[in-house]
Amino acid sequence: MTPIIYNLNNIRPPLTGIGRYSIELIREMLIQRPNLTAIKNRKAHTGTNLAALLMSFDAPTKTRPSTSYAGQLISARKLRGIIGSIPLSRSIYRKVDSYYFSVLSKPFISNGATYHDLNYSLSPKSSSCVSTVYDLSNVVCPETHPAHRVNYLNNYFEKLRSGDSKIITISHAVKSELIEFYGISNNRIHVTHLAADGSFHPRTAQDCDSILAAHALSYKKYVLCVATLEPRKNLSAVLNAYQRLDKQVQQEFPLVMVGPLGWKSSVLEKRIAELNDLGVVRQLGFVAQNDLPFLYAGAAAFVYPSLYEGFGLPLLEAMQSGCPCITSNTGALAEVSNGSAIQVDPKKSDDIAQQLNLLLHDPDLRSYYANSGQQRASDFTWAKTASQTCKIYDSL
Repeated sequence: MTPIIYNLNNIRPPLTGIGRYSIELIREMLIQRPNLTAIKNRKAHTGTNLAALLMSFDAPTKTRPSTSYAGQLISARKLRGIIGSIPLSRSIYRKVDSYYFSVLSKPFISNGATYHDLNYSLSPKSSSCVSTVYDLSNVVCPETHPAHRVNYLNNYFEKLRSGDSKIITISHAVKSELIEFYGISNNRIHVTHLAADGSFHPRTAQDCDSILAAHALSYKKYVLCVATLEPRKNLSAVLNAYQRLDKQVQQEFPLVMVGPLGWKSSVLEKRIAELNDLGVVRQLGFVAQNDLPFLYAGAAAFVYPSLYEGFGLPLLEAMQSGCPCITSNTGALAEVSNGSAIQVDPKKSDDIAQQLNLLLHDPDLRSYYANSGQQRASDFTWAKTASQTCKIYDSL
């Protein structure tokens, strides 16, 4: 059985999509294929040490963070953004990271270990390397990213194209885009979907009471949106659609927005803050990871009309939680929902508003999509993802 090595230096809490995929995949791999090593903080972690490392990624969100802690997270993101905007700073960081990883991983690679690149960390040319590609937003919608990120990803994918490493995509939609935009052979690309954590499942009003009370929310009496504040998430369209609803509906079902600050979001932040002050929107910002399952389960509806996703994990988490969903009718989101959520044109706020209005006024419709979403979500498990990934490792 070929040993596997991972680089977790660029993964840090609070975990977003790439981080969650990395940690959950390795956690399941420890069960199915324990001959693993992960490099983090210039140390090689294996066995019980690796298991403890994985647990540490969730530690900061075991309890609801204080305002000061949430403020520290925001300040850290802004500081990383400032540092990242300095010319060559990210290239220098990547080179330093690459150097230390190469030193620590060399004995493992020399002994036949396969390197699985989880975060666009290193040059993906080796035939003994597996690279996971999450999306091609750098090509499809480059305007939604800072220029330095687009440049880095463009260079990475050009190296990926010219190499011969195996490639994993998290949806068939992304696989098709890799073939279309980079001409990569179909035989190099394998699809392994993501999954939602087992903590996401339907819950009663009593189950959710303490968490919802802490956020001043009522069970099944709010519309939920979970997304980082950045252009690709299409949150302006969500706000436009919500404001088209009758005032009485807005009062009965406030819009609750959960998610950290992202990039290119200053105008959006100002608009949300104004609506929050008016009581039209409830902005929770970053919330503890352990609160999210209750917020999903307690919502009357979940709205996620993102312009582009490689998979759309929040959609799957909402469906698995028994929350009726509205999402985009294109790309990976349509693939994940597969008819088990209401699909809308993400560029048409009127379409989003109309479907949201219908959903909030029809309990039977909500029940139908809650049930169909749960059934669809059962098709996705981390055990399946890990098993499929093992087959890719063994094909090298």
